Amino acid sequence: MSMPFASSVQCINALAGIAAIDYFVACKWYQQALGEESFYLLLALSYHQRHGHSCVDLSCLAGSTLWRDDDTRMRGYTFSDQSTLTGLARRLSDTSGGALVVFEHWFYSARFFEFEQDVATRLCQLDRPVPLTPEGRPRLQEMWHLLFPANSDNASPDAQQIAVANAVGRGVTLLCGGPGTGKTYTAARMLSAMLLADPALNIMLAAPTGKAAQRLTESIIDAKQGLAASGIPDEVLKAVPEQAATIHRLLGVRPDSVDLRHNQKHPFAVDVLLIDEASMLDVAMMARVLRAMPEHGRLILLGDVDQLPAVEAGNVLAELHQPESSGYGKEDAERILALSGQRVAVKNGSTGRYVNLLTRSRRFGGDIGHFATDIIRGDAQQSWQRLLSDSEQLFWLESDNQAWLQQLVAEYYLPVFTSDTVHEAFARLKQFRILSPTRHGIHGIINLNEKVESLLAKSFPFASQQRFYQGRPIMVTENNYSSGLFNGDIGLIWPDQQGKLYAWFETGNDSYRRLNIARLPAHETVYAMTIHKTQGSEFNHVALVLPDMPNALLNRELLYTAVTRAKMTVTVCANEHVWKDAVLRRVERYSGLARLLETCRLSS
Repeated sequence: MSMPFASSVQCINALAGIAAIDYFVACKWYQQALGEESFYLLLALSYHQRHGHSCVDLSCLAGSTLWRDDDTRMRGYTFSDQSTLTGLARRLSDTSGGALVVFEHWFYSARFFEFEQDVATRLCQLDRPVPLTPEGRPRLQEMWHLLFPANSDNASPDAQQIAVANAVGRGVTLLCGGPGTGKTYTAARMLSAMLLADPALNIMLAAPTGKAAQRLTESIIDAKQGLAASGIPDEVLKAVPEQAATIHRLLGVRPDSVDLRHNQKHPFAVDVLLIDEASMLDVAMMARVLRAMPEHGRLILLGDVDQLPAVEAGNVLAELHQPESSGYGKEDAERILALSGQRVAVKNGSTGRYVNLLTRSRRFGGDIGHFATDIIRGDAQQSWQRLLSDSEQLFWLESDNQAWLQQLVAEYYLPVFTSDTVHEAFARLKQFRILSPTRHGIHGIINLNEKVESLLAKSFPFASQQRFYQGRPIMVTENNYSSGLFNGDIGLIWPDQQGKLYAWFETGNDSYRRLNIARLPAHETVYAMTIHKTQGSEFNHVALVLPDMPNALLNRELLYTAVTRAKMTVTVCANEHVWKDAVLRRVERYSGLARLLETCRLSS
């Protein structure tokens, strides 16, 4: 039987959404003797991995039609039943020399299966009881009221105290919650509690991006100030680090090399590693972090499971947070009660005892919080009605309304230019951001940034005449190790005291570093930015701009992530049809990680 398509061009023209790489991957492993469907199954594997899935879920693929487009009359391909597909996948795996893997009803390339298998295996190894020492337990119990002075007499269950009491006795902790639920507040108390029990612990902080690392640094510093005021000993607080690193820097990624400074042979010199914004971790990055964890190490992951998953393949946080298997065991409940006085229900047979949930938002008690809840629940009608209501926090604009941009530019971006110092300019820049799901098109960030610059040029002509000008915000778009800048880092073009322009970047504690403009890595103007790039950031006011027509890129997790970047005000520029279609669509990532983790636990 011959190849279904003679060339990649022919394949692309026949199947909507296929890329040349999908064709070449399918050609590499295609077995003519297994029939034409084996080619389409291999196409599906590459196509799904390119769209963020770790694998193909054969139970979902069975009987479905992919790559169909009625507008262009592309008929796509309809797959056989699950039994037929599973048998075909197994035969492909048997003849691939180990390059393809079938695990139950998931079909993988070996690379991604190894990533998920490593994540499951290492988490199982790290997720162990960590008994408190005879000296540490009474010290922690004695000082517990200093960790939670305001809540020590609270009769109702306190999720923050429960999470801390659970974490001190475990090797792995997952702390999940939406914006304003106090994840870093609680995490700072986790670290302090661990140090009270064991003062010799070496702790490290990390986050997936430079911006997220900076925010974690700021949050930990704020939390430490509160703990100091409560009376936590100085020697404990000094052992809680104030500087978070990006995960790339933590791993020791080397330019032009696939080798990392830290791996299973050269693990981190750390006892406790805390990673914020864990929803941004793809499966490959998570596997590399876990490989570099020492055997005795303890891992704390913070994140919001409702946010967008990683740009790359996998949805690690969601796979680790499995509500049906989460709960506290008898020993956990006894430790939690003994330390915090909080009673929790015992769930026999629970395998996700490391999962801790924070649900009470201290930031989003108003309309933005209700709006975000409507979105993530998929309530399209309620969220739209709330957007149209008379609210001081939510504003709606018709998609063809252009006057709003001029007004918001005058209110938020013009003051950046008139700032007296780089510190003042950064503070004003962080007040507001325009968000869009796309880069291209009339509502994409490229066009929006050009529009902002043209509006600014009416008051500051150099904004459209020069590439670099005082007040231009920039975002780094690639990792650059020689300059110490990473994808997503935000900077400002600003003069020094002699008037020479530099690129300035925040380093925490209201301090800044400057970089010669000639040394800047790839970057772009960032008055407007894609929603994906905003994870780990927050602003007083965000303006969300959506395209005029629905598309597969729009989903409720995307809208939720955009809306929850705002602390005070959300402006939405969209039409009703596009909005409702997006709220009704969910992100779906195929992965066998949760099942691999369960299998690993059962066999250990």
